[in-house]
Amino acid sequence: MTDTNERWHLQKVVSERGFSYLPNIPSEYGGHVSVSEPSAAIGPHVWLRATAPTDLNDPNGPTHEAPMHLTADNAVRVAEQLLMTVREHYQADEPSTRVDRVTIERPNDEAIEVWVDGALVASANYDEHGWSGMEAVEKTALAVTRALANGGTGE
Repeated sequence: MTDTNERWHLQKVVSERGFSYLPNIPSEYGGHVSVSEPSAAIGPHVWLRATAPTDLNDPNGPTHEAPMHLTADNAVRVAEQLLMTVREHYQADEPSTRVDRVTIERPNDEAIEVWVDGALVASANYDEHGWSGMEAVEKTALAVTRALANGGTGE
């Protein structure tokens, strides 16, 4: 999928029945992965579907699907496994596979911005928050960065 919006994969679509789903993520071998909300579930669950060609040498041939109905806790575990695998990948020096989740920027000496996955999530400036407010935002952002780098453990 060639879309100029880097966040296209996070744009929810709501079905006629009121359930949200996200765009398919294409595979290198002609299949895709999809995520959606289920209809009848006790507590929050997620559908994770992987579709792939039956024969990986024939990406346009017949396909098969593996639907997985995950609890919210297990969906988070899968997401953590994916992030850890990409973050610790032996080829992670390449920009296309590196995971840089948190960016702390100082547009000038009197302002600080915290970005997560390309979205501005917090900011402070001297005029509104003073030096201590800016320092608090920076310390919090650094703590979140460390926690993400350590797989969410905060160590």
